[in-house]
Amino acid sequence: MRVLRFRVLFLLFFLFLSCIEEYDFKDGSEGIGAGILVIEAFITDQEGFQQIRLSRTVALGEAVDSQPETNAKVRILAGDDTVYTFISASNGTYVSEFAFGAQMGVDYVLEIESQGQSYVSTTMQLQGPSVIEDIYVERGENEQGEDGMTVYVDSSSPEDTGRNYRYTYEETFKIIAPRWNSKEFEITDDLDRDDPFDNTADVRLIDRTQEERICYNTTESSEILLNTASGLNTPRRDRNLIRFMGGQDPRIMHRYSILVKQYVHSLSAYTYLQTLGSFAVSDNLLSQVQPGFIGGNIRNPNNLEEKVLGFFDVVGYTEKRLFFNYLDYYDEPQDTSVYFGVNCTNLFAPRIPNRERDGPYVLGCPTKVLIDWIKEDAIVFQDFNTDPPPICEGPYFILLRPCGDCTALGSNQRPDFWVD
Repeated sequence: MRVLRFRVLFLLFFLFLSCIEEYDFKDGSEGIGAGILVIEAFITDQEGFQQIRLSRTVALGEAVDSQPETNAKVRILAGDDTVYTFISASNGTYVSEFAFGAQMGVDYVLEIESQGQSYVSTTMQLQGPSVIEDIYVERGENEQGEDGMTVYVDSSSPEDTGRNYRYTYEETFKIIAPRWNSKEFEITDDLDRDDPFDNTADVRLIDRTQEERICYNTTESSEILLNTASGLNTPRRDRNLIRFMGGQDPRIMHRYSILVKQYVHSLSAYTYLQTLGSFAVSDNLLSQVQPGFIGGNIRNPNNLEEKVLGFFDVVGYTEKRLFFNYLDYYDEPQDTSVYFGVNCTNLFAPRIPNRERDGPYVLGCPTKVLIDWIKEDAIVFQDFNTDPPPICEGPYFILLRPCGDCTALGSNQRPDFWVD
């Protein structure tokens, strides 16, 4: 029996979560695995334009991880006789024609027609609204004894059925370049690459033309965070651990914000996500488990043997944001000598090359010159070298770009939601 390995790009939570899963499909058929339809369909109770994503798996080794599914017909049938039609937007994303939010007590069924085949989900209902009672951060040690900051939420749902929670988050942090300087380089005479002995290139310092000291970076979570209050006497679940960051994590160096998104899932969807999560945290999926095929709740009624990946669920959704400052919890600022993994004390002074301004050249001098570094946008000006410079050095000390230019790590556009 031949084992074929395929990589599937799961954006299982439409715009919120992406992770790459690898599966073994054991089958006697030569081409099974590639071309499997992947359906990402979680609609929420929030009034808005709902989104569904469709794609096809591709064989491992292809240039892309998945192929968007286009020209499909997508709709959701509601038990109150409403039909929600979705139209193709881009890259396999289908958006509802008008805004709506799922309602309690109403049945919902997903129907898809694509490539001459039909696909239908099981009937799903909203399990209950999602409520974040509180979001807070505490300083302390994690299970490994590392000091840091932990973000918690207290969760609840008014409905007895709404006890299965999933979380994603967006974190935004302030970046302040620790070795920022108001000057930047401008090349006034470029290097003649046709002349290996050219020593007439030159640069000058000018005022920076944009904000490069203070920036912001926003990233999304990439893990499956689940929790449940099933089996408890209350649908409330307190102190759900969302995020831990070590005390020397540069993301919390100044000011940090996290937007926690909470979803209330059906038990069947929660179980499906638990299964995916158990594979996602394995160091080696294929050696740890042999899942075969993880089916969801969507089938081809005309060909029950066809494999379909993904799940359709109707979820309660809410979100809540938290801000905190590093110095509200720590007495001393973080050390910035190493900043996001970059050594910011390692000054160096490459030749321009310019025979009038550089130090003496000898055999063995570094071949990469200041002009090269500038063109790669890899460095920033830091200080002036001695005059004249030492052997093999130029007139300027420089550092790697993240030390003095925050746009190497984020955007200089302040987010609309940001509060200092």
